[in-house]
Amino acid sequence: MSFKIGIIGCGRIVEEGHAPALSNMRHVAEVVALADPSPERRATIENVLNYKVSGQYSSWKDLLENTPNLDAVLIALPHHLHEPAITDAARFGVNVISEKPLAATLEEVDRIGAVIKEHNVKLAVIHNYTYSRPMRYALRAIQEGRVGEVFLVRSEGLAGSHYKGKDPSNPDWRTQSTRGGGGVLLDNGYHNMYVAEAEAQSPVIKVYARVGRYVREQDVDDLAVVMLTHENGATTVVEVAWAVNGGGAFVHEVHGKLGSIRFKIEAPFVEIYENKIGQWLPLSYADDNFQEGFHGVLQDIFNAWAQGEDAPTNLAKARHNLAILRAAYLSAQQGTVVDLKDVER
Repeated sequence: MSFKIGIIGCGRIVEEGHAPALSNMRHVAEVVALADPSPERRATIENVLNYKVSGQYSSWKDLLENTPNLDAVLIALPHHLHEPAITDAARFGVNVISEKPLAATLEEVDRIGAVIKEHNVKLAVIHNYTYSRPMRYALRAIQEGRVGEVFLVRSEGLAGSHYKGKDPSNPDWRTQSTRGGGGVLLDNGYHNMYVAEAEAQSPVIKVYARVGRYVREQDVDDLAVVMLTHENGATTVVEVAWAVNGGGAFVHEVHGKLGSIRFKIEAPFVEIYENKIGQWLPLSYADDNFQEGFHGVLQDIFNAWAQGEDAPTNLAKARHNLAILRAAYLSAQQGTVVDLKDVER
């Protein structure tokens, strides 16, 4: 089965992530329509796809109204536009793949959930950071028990700027609260949360955070330090920033009772220390036949849908991940530990 899909929003993440993946997946999903106010951006995405896309529209409403037999839309818009675009797609009976975060607030997510249910369409959210090869190796080793019960995860991503978009009219929308809905914590830290739960193999139950704007001239946060308590007793410490021009040391480690795993920015990109062996060794598996990156994410979504199942990251999982972030913002505001169940209600 080949899904007919439309892409709503032809920005940088589509150019660098989704379109390259979809260019090699035409037997699974074919892009039949593009929507973006900029003809130049639509042309760029068509060029990356490396095949002609007949439907070219300046708005998502025009795409939805004029594209028959559309199976799904991939939405990659500024965060404040996710809810209206998803709502319109659902009303046309079109399934949705959304970039993260699904929305900036839980209230928006709940309204999205209601309209998805009302119109009986499927929803998937892109959680791509667990689809890198080093991450897959690490998760497999953790699941096999090679480092034992995980008790500490450290995750640092310190940079001097945000992920600048390619919208000709506003490439810095991520730094604007009315469009992004939050700053580095919502945009970058989003990934750290679902990765931490995968590595600790346990959901987050409590959150404590310091979040603020320290350096950048913008109206959203440029630094967040978050401590997560997992249900199994493990602790995760997350540090993300757009305020550190020199960059950080890049720390991403998983520590268990039988050993540790660390990620590196150069080969070997992931190493394992097993206490019984007593030295750091490259971590890899010979039978690594999975698809990496956005190709893997999209492949899993389409496979699940073809079998009549939910996507791996559905509305409930996306809502849970956003709840962790909202708890972090609330913790920073109140200066207290926040119980996640109080936020997820």
